[in-house]
Amino acid sequence: MAEQTSTPPAPQPKGRARRQRTTRQRGNVSFVRLLTLLRPYIGRLIISSILLLLTGGMGLLFPLVIRQFVDSISSLHDDHLLNIVALALIGVFIIQAGLGAWQNYLVTSVGERLS
Repeated sequence: MAEQTSTPPAPQPKGRARRQRTTRQRGNVSFVRLLTLLRPYIGRLIISSILLLLTGGMGLLFPLVIRQFVDSISSLHDDHLLNIVALALIGVFIIQAGLGAWQNYLVTSVGERLS
């Protein structure tokens, strides 16, 4: 009778290696699941991303407006321009606060609905 040579089954990873593999598999599944859950809220997320860019851009406007403000005070002595620049600065602050609040509301509402 001939001896049968069978290959032993591949060893299963133990301990840490096994946890890393299952975590990696779960990580991919979780990301796909997260994308599936976010699908109904894609419009809100796009709007909040646009608002994030707008508020960031408005934050970059502050140095320009303040430069005009300082220039009008120090060199031009133009009271009318000084008032316009001060009102513009206040307007930029108010608009940035409103857009930031709206963006925060959208992101928070999506987060609350997912949890």
